Amino acid sequence: MSGGQLGHGFVSELLETWRALVPPLSDTHACILDFFVRNYPRAFTPYEVAREVRKYSMSTVYKAVKYLNENRLVLLASSRGYAATVKGPLSLMALTKNLEYLNRVKSIWSLNVDSEMLVAYLILLGRAIRHFGFNIREAFICSPAASTSYVLTYLVDKGTDPVDQAVLSNSLKFLSRFSVWSIYLCSNAAGYARRQHSPRPSVKQIYRL
Repeated sequence: MSGGQLGHGFVSELLETWRALVPPLSDTHACILDFFVRNYPRAFTPYEVAREVRKYSMSTVYKAVKYLNENRLVLLASSRGYAATVKGPLSLMALTKNLEYLNRVKSIWSLNVDSEMLVAYLILLGRAIRHFGFNIREAFICSPAASTSYVLTYLVDKGTDPVDQAVLSNSLKFLSRFSVWSIYLCSNAAGYARRQHSPRPSVKQIYRL
C-alpha cells in the first residue's frame, strides 16, 4: 500500500498480530495451502492436489491436507474435495509477509474494498481474536459479517481510546458495509465502555445481537 493514512507501521502491526494467531506451517503445508488459496473457489481432493503440485507424495499431501483441515484453513466443500477458507490467505500473509494475499482475502470474502480499509479492519479483528483468547482455528470468521461480532465486542470491552484514529475510521467504514445496527454499536462502543455505573455487555450477549 502507498500514500494513505495507514503506512508501514500499521502493516507491521497487521502481520505481527496475525502471526500470533496462526498455526505452525511447514514449507509443505504452506505450498499446498497456497495451491488451495490461488485456486479458490475450486475444491480438490488430496489425490488431485498431489497430481497438480507434483512435488510431494500422495501420503505427504494427504497428511498436509488433513492438518490444514484440522486448523480450518481448508474445509470440505463437497464430495469433490476441499477448498480454501479466508483463514488460508490470512495465515500465509502472516507467515510470508506477502500482502498480495490481501487480494485473496477480498476474493474469498467477496469484498470490493481498498486495501487500506481492509488492513485497518484486520488489525482490529486480529486484536479482538487475541483479546478473547481465541486463535485462527477457533475464530468464526469464514464470512466477513460473522467476523464483525469479535470487533464490536472488542470495542465495547476496550473502548476506542487505545485504537489509532486512522485504524478506527477505516474500520468503521468497513463495518458500515454490513448493517446500520453494526455501525451503531461500533460508533457507540466507547460510550458503553465508559459508563462505569452500567455493566458492560458480555461476549455472549453481543454475539446474540
